[in-house]
Amino acid sequence: MIYHYQYNVRHTDVTPWVEKFQHEDNTVIIKTCWRLEIYRGSGPVNEETVRHLYRVVAGLDSPVLGDGAIQHQVKIAYQQASQQKKLDKFMHRLFQSALRTGKLVRNQTNIAQGAVSYANAMYHIVAHREHVPLSTCIAVVGVNEITRNVCKFLLKKGYKNICLYNRSITRAEALAQELQIAYGPLSELPEALKQANVLVAAAAAPESIIDAAYFGSTNYLIIDVGVPPNVEQTIVEKSNVTYYGINAIEQQINQNFSFRQKESAEAMRIVNAQVEEFMQWQQSEMSRLERPVFHLIANN
Repeated sequence: MIYHYQYNVRHTDVTPWVEKFQHEDNTVIIKTCWRLEIYRGSGPVNEETVRHLYRVVAGLDSPVLGDGAIQHQVKIAYQQASQQKKLDKFMHRLFQSALRTGKLVRNQTNIAQGAVSYANAMYHIVAHREHVPLSTCIAVVGVNEITRNVCKFLLKKGYKNICLYNRSITRAEALAQELQIAYGPLSELPEALKQANVLVAAAAAPESIIDAAYFGSTNYLIIDVGVPPNVEQTIVEKSNVTYYGINAIEQQINQNFSFRQKESAEAMRIVNAQVEEFMQWQQSEMSRLERPVFHLIANN
């Protein structure tokens, strides 16, 4: 029987488990930033295991509901296991059908639609706004996971003219080299805003660090999730500035999350239907495998 085992990566050292099972046949190991899952055994698959994997791939069992990254991680884990060791027909069928289920859920529901993280929500504001061509100069203030992910999203979309500013030039340099973008000290931001008309600010600071006087007469898009705000709040009075603060970002995230929750019921219906289909196939396959045994007994 094939079962699954799950470990919380953040609270458990999973290295011994990976080392113990990584070379075993009929074993698939899925490791993400927050959990380790091991699928092992032989022969038929426990129904709870089937349902669990389908929910995982569909994004129904992720920290971020509808997360699509997990499907890619499962696909890579399955491909690596297939290339490196022997998997039986039940394990192959389990993962192939799980990946197909994830695709069905994303094609037939909107569970993955709408940004539900700060970085994704901030990126969507830039990417879906009119008059922000890919050649736009974008200034990013702060070095942290939010700015790292915003920059990654922007780069993937095709924005190349991005410059990172931070009080610690060492930290700015490290992230800029990782992402292959420009960087500079925060003191250069006033001069940079003569060229950049999009500002993404997410620095940790006890007070505002960007004066309203830094902005000229051109039109600006400012996305500021600092707490307190990174940008001096008199900026919202300027008619040439479109400003999104943390409250606006969180409101959008909450609306999108509520929308995904509504979609999850339909996603679960698809999962249940696919689990039933798998179990029917498995029962049929087990019956087929048992027939020769019954035949031999009858002949004896």
